[in-house]
Amino acid sequence: MQDLEGSVHQALDSGPSTELDPADARILEVRSLGASGAEAAAIRFADGSRAFAKRYLGPEASERLRGETDGLLALAAVLPTDEEGTAFRLTVPRVLRADSASGLLLCEWVETHPSPRNETGLARALASMQRRSTRTAPQRSGFDATTFLGDTRQHNDPVRVRREDDWPTFFVQRRLGAMLLQLRPVAPRALTQALERLCAHAPDFLREAAETNVLLHGDLWSGNLLWTSGGAALVDPAAYWGHREAELGMLTLYGGLGPDFYDGYRRVWPLAPGWQRRVAIYRLYHVLNHRVLFGSSYDGSAMRLLDELTA
Repeated sequence: MQDLEGSVHQALDSGPSTELDPADARILEVRSLGASGAEAAAIRFADGSRAFAKRYLGPEASERLRGETDGLLALAAVLPTDEEGTAFRLTVPRVLRADSASGLLLCEWVETHPSPRNETGLARALASMQRRSTRTAPQRSGFDATTFLGDTRQHNDPVRVRREDDWPTFFVQRRLGAMLLQLRPVAPRALTQALERLCAHAPDFLREAAETNVLLHGDLWSGNLLWTSGGAALVDPAAYWGHREAELGMLTLYGGLGPDFYDGYRRVWPLAPGWQRRVAIYRLYHVLNHRVLFGSSYDGSAMRLLDELTA
């Protein structure tokens, strides 16, 4: 943690300053939080303020830093305003510093709260944020930076096809196809054959819900959703522009979201018929990524989803 502390001091000294900078930047405490591929810590300064620090390690450090920083800034720009939303407040941590030389990201501290989780408020705020992001959505799916889903590099370069085929082609090529390339050498042949069949047919039913792209968090599972006293904060994004139903794929991967969430979401922005099957495809992508990262224990869940989707 000594190197991390030094990186924080160096970043604060190098400017430019922000409204969140501590009045007295002497560090009184560095509490390790742990992180995959990074050092992460809660920092407490002499003036009583706190910050979250993450220092990426290894040859991909600057690329990972840019992906997360650009994602946080992009999400911050499309958050629901007080006029658009309800009493539920959806936030992202504000960035104090992002230093590519050291791989350091310094962010506003998020104070979590053990109050009951307001799934209806979350759903309505998420749908409002997505609708707001359509105002500035680019014509093509993707993102200007490479992002990472765990240790998996996500290429976000736009595809060049007819506009109505943009999202289905992007998702198949940049997401499902990328998984197929990584799984062919290591996964059972039955799994990769089923995935090949799905890639051939997926564009047909993804095209059924043609809509303007929204800005996706991209890795929205319970660990990246911090409940606060007034709402929730979205952290550690793997952001990109794509279809809004893709966000529900990761949110539903581990279950835990009840009917209040879906009812609240659809009251703000109804989902097109067949959304359950499309969400299952987006969930499959994350299951396949778990297979890439953690091995054959995910073969069974991947095959069950593939059997369901290719029946």
